[in-house]
Amino acid sequence: MFGLFAFLLAALPTDAQEGETVISLAVPEIMEDAFTDAVLSEFEAQHPGVRVELRPTMMMGAPTPAYEDIQAHLADTRDYVSSADVLLVENANLSVEATRAGLFMDLSPLASADTTLNAGDFLPQAWESFQWDRGLWALPAAADVYLLLYNPAAFDEANIAYPHAGWTIDDFAAAARALSKVNADGETEPGFFDYATSDYLLRSLLGASLTDSGAVETTPDFSNAQLEHFLTTWQDLREEGVIGGFGGGNVRVIAIGGSADEGPPMTIQRSFGLATFPGNPDAVPPSGSLLPGGFAGLEVQGFAVSAGTTEPQLAYELAKFLTSSPTVANGLFGMTPARRNLAGVQPAEQTEGRGRIFDIASLTYAPEAQAIVDAGFANAIPVKAMVFTEYIGAALRLMEDDGLDAVSALQTMEAQVIANLNQAAVARADTTVIVATPVPLVELGPGEIALDFAIASFVSPLPNQERWQQIVNDFVASDPTVGRINLETDFDQNLDNMAAQYDCFYLPTNAVPGGSLSSLISLDPYLDADPTFNRDDIINGILEQVAFDNRIWAYPLAIQPEVLRYSPALFEQAGIPLPQAGWTANEFVEALRQLKPSVDDPTPFIPRDASGQYLYALINAFGGLPFDQRTEPPTISFTDPATVDAIRQALDLAKDGYIEYSELGQAGGGVNIAVVVGGAEDDAPLYTHTLGAFSFFTRLNEDGNIQQDSYQYVTYPRGSQYTPITFDINTAYISAEADDPDACYRWIRALAQHPDLFSAMPVSRSIIEDPSNPPALTALYQQIEATLAAPNTIITPSALRVGGAANIWQKYWLQRAFDRYVLEDKDLEAELAEAEQFTRDYLACADGIPQTNPNNRDDMFAYFQQFSECATTVDPTASA
Repeated sequence: MFGLFAFLLAALPTDAQEGETVISLAVPEIMEDAFTDAVLSEFEAQHPGVRVELRPTMMMGAPTPAYEDIQAHLADTRDYVSSADVLLVENANLSVEATRAGLFMDLSPLASADTTLNAGDFLPQAWESFQWDRGLWALPAAADVYLLLYNPAAFDEANIAYPHAGWTIDDFAAAARALSKVNADGETEPGFFDYATSDYLLRSLLGASLTDSGAVETTPDFSNAQLEHFLTTWQDLREEGVIGGFGGGNVRVIAIGGSADEGPPMTIQRSFGLATFPGNPDAVPPSGSLLPGGFAGLEVQGFAVSAGTTEPQLAYELAKFLTSSPTVANGLFGMTPARRNLAGVQPAEQTEGRGRIFDIASLTYAPEAQAIVDAGFANAIPVKAMVFTEYIGAALRLMEDDGLDAVSALQTMEAQVIANLNQAAVARADTTVIVATPVPLVELGPGEIALDFAIASFVSPLPNQERWQQIVNDFVASDPTVGRINLETDFDQNLDNMAAQYDCFYLPTNAVPGGSLSSLISLDPYLDADPTFNRDDIINGILEQVAFDNRIWAYPLAIQPEVLRYSPALFEQAGIPLPQAGWTANEFVEALRQLKPSVDDPTPFIPRDASGQYLYALINAFGGLPFDQRTEPPTISFTDPATVDAIRQALDLAKDGYIEYSELGQAGGGVNIAVVVGGAEDDAPLYTHTLGAFSFFTRLNEDGNIQQDSYQYVTYPRGSQYTPITFDINTAYISAEADDPDACYRWIRALAQHPDLFSAMPVSRSIIEDPSNPPALTALYQQIEATLAAPNTIITPSALRVGGAANIWQKYWLQRAFDRYVLEDKDLEAELAEAEQFTRDYLACADGIPQTNPNNRDDMFAYFQQFSECATTVDPTASA
């Protein structure tokens, strides 16, 4: 039971003017750019004396589900509603438990009295979504539907009918089984991938909610016999390996603009998955259908009001206003605004920030896809009709982990819902919510300046945000002139765009090769004048990587090398010596052969590198050099006999089952935004691994517990002629428009002393050799440093590297040749000869495209489309 608590923040002085009323608005940092000054100023103009304070947050709602821990769920939600008067919410974090606990304000009295609010202006299912317990808990702003997406070719191959709304759970199960395959290793490849969307399938098949229709308050009812059959069938499918993905929870995957053959045979995903993405116009998206049962899932984003607001009327007015803003509605993650009159309305200003990496208006839907989307909205399940479905996943886990039958598991979870609702009701009586007072901006003292510094990241807020802020605070406390650093995150990695917005900035990649450098300041004068900087302290070759025209344009903060991650236990079990620094290509091959002594044994090497960088490293180790990056432009030689032989050696390892191989011949592809939590424990002897900001994470097992990593790391094997290494560089830049570039340089030098910020390898020898480092990590760093210093080392730039736009197609034909040889048993020499000719012709065409720096999404897509046109001109069969 909760004790009496109150969120009492010390009254802090604010910059509010005398008599000014401040209404605060909490939105996730990743979406804050949709809430522009122009939007908020419009509301302020309608309400003189009112100022809207935007409060970017680290979260949106409650990250702990109520079924997992009701106290943590309420505590997390309590923290969120204490952060602002008005709050952005969505399905997963506006719960019956939280409203029952009195954490949100019921908007129904104000809405009922509001003659300017017409419920008919909203999509009906969106309007109904946040209404339960005779209350209205949020006003909807944007919505999207979840549909069944499938690959028709997979259905044709399995000789089964395409999905349709009349399917039962048994029809679905039969199709999933027919679509699944058993691979050469005897493992089942799933026919259906569950990306935490199975609750929509469950609810559609049931045709009814999981609540007691006769109860006054929302109460669970899990007695539906169909529910028992669904759970039993689902458990069988999971045990058979027919269902893949990562199961239940609040994690969602958004797939945008990919081809059907890139994805699973069948899944449930948002409508974006049916669209063609501008960066990949030749993709053939999957087909779509309503969910079995005839419905579609519905995700709604809207605006709620904290129960702790002291200005309920103004907070309600702001929430209502935001639902009517085209800029806001188009800046959220919904496919369409919740207000009907905003459908198709483009905002007066285009936001180019990190809130969305694609523009809804830029997505193209084929007529049949649009018809499915329209049918989805017409048959969407309101959010209120989905309540308690998350508890069904917990019931399934009871069946799997504790051996309960479906009836017992459902009864247990129904009792859990009732207990949680009772606990929420008790908490309501003991809870006082007070919205936090504004935190004042740090005032600058005489002679002090503020730096605007951006971190380019696809993750916002940063996982180590607190560590960044600590470094900022330490620097500001010690620097003579910098009184404040405005730390921002941004999706953009365009040098000109970043330099125009910020004094200095960080990129997780090296943008110097092929980048526009006119908006930057060369760092040479600062490095030469800095008595604490020693060029010899930077590991071999790194400064050269960030130099152009004999000048250094970026400060290297850390590198992200790709290495091999191996299991000592599995190597020892096979009687194989553990890989050592400097091991050879022959030793690598022999290890694979001993790890897979018979054809029926599992594949020993599992690359986690969808770009195929591991193949280039192995080809180099075997003596081949298809792309020689030591020249500018790179020298292309796919048909040199030594290169052909090296490619054959590498690909034969895949053909013979020693390397797990996935299709590589993709140029652009769609955008897949995925957050994966949990997964099966690693059990293969060898994986690839990138030491970088995108790969150092706490790994969780299927039970959600921290998994101890028993694997160790080693560099790629060396060859008799070449030693391969592939890496990228974390870099920092100073804008030519920076108000105080000297201060930017001091700040960047301070960052360089903290490579832990980037979860990557230091570039400073003195930091590498710091005795406080773990010995195993130091040994790995020394291996990599020795590789970089070797005279025969071949550096393959990371696939993440920002460079000329022509790069998006440069490897397409070579990797298509790889695919055809491995997957289709085509003639390697012929495929390589064709690939080399197409690549040369393409680069000649791309060389004629004028360099430009697009300043908006439409221009960017048009610019990149020119390169796609070059590709299809030289090879009409080319497709992403």
